[in-house]
Amino acid sequence: MSPRSVFCTALLGSLLLLTSSAFSAVWSEHEPIVPHDSYNDMQAEVGIDPQGRVWVTWMGVDEIGTHDYEIYWSRRDGEAGWSPRQRVHPNNTQSDVWPRMRMAPDGTPWAVWLRGRASGGGADLLTSRYVNGGWTVPDTVIGGPGIGSATYFGLAPESSSHCWFVYNLTYEVRAREFVGNHWGPIEVPGPPSVDFAWNVDAALGADGQPWAVWEQPMVLVSHRSSDGPWSAPTVLNPGELTSASFLPSITVDSGGDAWVLWHENSDDCFTGAPDIVFSRTINDVWQLPARLSAPDSGNPCGRDCCPDVDASYGWPPRSVWNLTPDSLAAPEPYREPMGSGWDSRSWNPQSSAHVPDSSDLHEDAYPTLAIGPDGTAWAVWARTTPQGSDIYASHLLADVIDLSTDVVSGRVEVSWRVVGAAPRDIFVFTVLRSTSNDTVKVGESIRGSRDEYHVTDELVSPGAACEYWIDVQSSATGERLFTTNRRAVTIPAATSAEPSVASPAVPRLTTLPNPSAGEVTFLLRGAEGQYRLEVFDIRGRRIWSTRTGIGTALSASVSWPISKARTSGVFLARLSSAEGGKTATSKFILRP
Repeated sequence: MSPRSVFCTALLGSLLLLTSSAFSAVWSEHEPIVPHDSYNDMQAEVGIDPQGRVWVTWMGVDEIGTHDYEIYWSRRDGEAGWSPRQRVHPNNTQSDVWPRMRMAPDGTPWAVWLRGRASGGGADLLTSRYVNGGWTVPDTVIGGPGIGSATYFGLAPESSSHCWFVYNLTYEVRAREFVGNHWGPIEVPGPPSVDFAWNVDAALGADGQPWAVWEQPMVLVSHRSSDGPWSAPTVLNPGELTSASFLPSITVDSGGDAWVLWHENSDDCFTGAPDIVFSRTINDVWQLPARLSAPDSGNPCGRDCCPDVDASYGWPPRSVWNLTPDSLAAPEPYREPMGSGWDSRSWNPQSSAHVPDSSDLHEDAYPTLAIGPDGTAWAVWARTTPQGSDIYASHLLADVIDLSTDVVSGRVEVSWRVVGAAPRDIFVFTVLRSTSNDTVKVGESIRGSRDEYHVTDELVSPGAACEYWIDVQSSATGERLFTTNRRAVTIPAATSAEPSVASPAVPRLTTLPNPSAGEVTFLLRGAEGQYRLEVFDIRGRRIWSTRTGIGTALSASVSWPISKARTSGVFLARLSSAEGGKTATSKFILRP
């Protein structure tokens, strides 16, 4: 049996464990990163490099039965699996704890952690990066009394020689830049305050400058301008109760918009059980916070907490977090890693970030997440065991993103993309349309064969108010695996020789073929007028642009010879309207 056949057989077995209504995406079964042991491994962090290799760091004891923690790492390289656990730093007798890790756009993993001082109290905040086949000797970001004793710091790497660090010092936010082999001065993203600033996170903006977010106890965010000053902190959740918001996480998408997720106490439970809340920028303006996770009907007092969010390689944001069910529903210690992805207008319904374990309930705590160049996400977390805890991982098998509905000449064009590691042909996609009277299938069900899909509904009635969505089934069993969000569409009642477009008009951009080893063609659809088409490399540098027009047919195509790319890799195409405010993106891969 071929490796692919083995993979598909195992995957289909996993799919049979899924219930038809509880999931909005399909994740793999969990796998241990290292064999079960008694090293009390915890605080796992994950990143994925441009080659698709998955890097994980965590803390674990140096010798079983001791309290001498060290920072360890492992890497998953395709079918070779996970490498043995190795130290990030040389062995020592101090306690190295609470690592954070991020992947630079050039594929350099950076780690930062705390090391307790042997004498004199306090701790040092250390950093190391993986270059030339090994981790560098740790550098000290800042040291001495006042350094926090938990994960109160974040990092935003730009390359193998450039990284920003944001941390709290005596409960005030500070930042420092590392360029080449030199450290810059300590900077102040937020003004001094009598409130405690903690749980700091950071991300690199599209302009190459860092973002910082923290709780104080509201959620505050600041961005550094290119000439040095940090912006005055913006409060993302004004009016909320003090001490109600915790553990913010930040990422920046391909369009340069920043996204912040945190957990916030809910009014739906007398116990104040938290839910996941998010805010984002649109045209540099922070939007009012909205709830990502909602109380489950069968578990209204479950506690959602500790989110992590990523939007690497031009993919839409995706998040994971912890769900701790209501104690009445799960009397034993139990936590579940949950997840959701942005589908272009809203977050998909939450689902478990791994195939549920039917044998027992486990405490899977504090998941983190990273997205790879092909859109496949990996989640890692610590699972409590009788010996201590071990690090586990799972990866996204299939999800639907960029779900779009456009009305053209009385017809509805439904399009979507599929991401994940599973072969497309084990899935069947069915487009459904509902009105106030009935629900019907649009066209024939499609067996998966690619990443992008388009279906035209020519039978919808003028003046109808409809909703469209997609059911994803197993091609082997016909079982429904998950259902997407719905898109509401109103068809114009009057017919005309001129095409009609749903309002507001939303441009769409598709790259074909993808991946490509030759010329690529950009398909521009969904809005009339003048647009700029740009191509950026993985580091955000613009390498090609042109101006083009989309005519009254609401579609156009532009070809781009691959020779202009100069190299293979991951690229991002962006379509922007001349008047501003309307953009569309498409990530694509060029092969040698």
